[in-house]
Amino acid sequence: MPTQSLNTTFNKQHFGAYTDTRNPGTTFRSSFASSVVASGSRNLASNPRWRDTVQKGQDATLPYTRYHWEGHEATMSYTTRYVNNADPRIRQDGSAVLVSPSAVSLPSLIAGKTDQGLYDLALTRLKRKLNGHMNRGNQLVPLAELREMRGLVRSLAEQSIRHLIVWAQFLGEVKKVSPRHMDIAAKRLRSAGQELWLTWSFGISPTVSSIQQAAKQIVAYLEREDKTLTERSGARRVWSQGYGNSAIWNQVVPNVVPMSSYSVSCSLDYMIGGGFNLALKSSNDYSAVDMFQFGLRDLPAVGWELMPYSWAIDYFTNIGQYLDDTFILPSGSTKYLFMNRLFKAVITETLSLKANDTSGKYDLKPISSPGVFTYTEFERAKLGSLPRIGLRIKTADEVASHAVTKVLNLAALLGSKHKPRLMHSGWD
Repeated sequence: MPTQSLNTTFNKQHFGAYTDTRNPGTTFRSSFASSVVASGSRNLASNPRWRDTVQKGQDATLPYTRYHWEGHEATMSYTTRYVNNADPRIRQDGSAVLVSPSAVSLPSLIAGKTDQGLYDLALTRLKRKLNGHMNRGNQLVPLAELREMRGLVRSLAEQSIRHLIVWAQFLGEVKKVSPRHMDIAAKRLRSAGQELWLTWSFGISPTVSSIQQAAKQIVAYLEREDKTLTERSGARRVWSQGYGNSAIWNQVVPNVVPMSSYSVSCSLDYMIGGGFNLALKSSNDYSAVDMFQFGLRDLPAVGWELMPYSWAIDYFTNIGQYLDDTFILPSGSTKYLFMNRLFKAVITETLSLKANDTSGKYDLKPISSPGVFTYTEFERAKLGSLPRIGLRIKTADEVASHAVTKVLNLAALLGSKHKPRLMHSGWD
């Protein structure tokens, strides 16, 4: 595949001069210059007859990659004065100009160009959209849990009354101002609150939501039609990091060292999309079994969802997501599929000065302007079919998602004497 070079050249310059009273009439001069080439390229694959290809109903997607650098160097001009502690007659006066395209390798400051978890998230969102167009949803779970609803409502009412009683007792203990009584009342209040939270969060709330969804699906099932559509979904992550100071190559004034510090801001985007022919009519053998996911292929995901404490494991792994993705796929065919990945990093370099000699006093006066370097990497891939996610441990960012609610659930469960009969949280 033909490629085009997109290399970018950044200049390195450092020149200056200084005088020393021990060498009257002499000016010491130094200069250094070089360049740094930041590599880049893009492929030149193209299909000039792509319109004809599309009119024929064929896939005109071509793979494409591009990566390149752009930006400007950091600059600093500075003056220096050194006075010896032992003999103030010994002085050095200097001035210099520095043009820096980074004291370290720019690519070494970049990490995280790909992220499997983010890719899986974009893929999952696309499949959810497609299933949304088909109005599919798993109703085996609410059917299995519906038998618990009567007991859950009664339990919630009893626990609410108990909570009010305990709260009133707690207020009474507070008035007595007895630390022992307050501790006992606080423990009883916390225990009652945990029972309320567990019953609502893991029993009633997700089951009511599932019943509402089932009612909407029945209407959609009666009105379903075949669909041809284009759809896409994406996922994005943004982060930043900083690096400490590092010395910059040559000195032009004795014992005065230019320093650089870096801040890096990164973003990573995935976009997965395509054209789809969704077969929804009964004549296409898309029946109520598929609509409400009562088939054998739906059982693994249902079994996992009904398994006690599966929600806790899903906090740290993607087992539930993996089972949904593996056994539950949209019905129909694809016209074309693509995946776009865009990574961007903005590196800011700030220059400063440091004196590394303690034999005298230094007066350093720098005037600097930061350097900004932008790295962009874009990839488009042609997909033959909807990919499937792999089984993996979730990243720290994924685990931290909805962290407050997760901590409340885990804390309530660990601190509760009576575990809830339903362990399904209804969350992704």
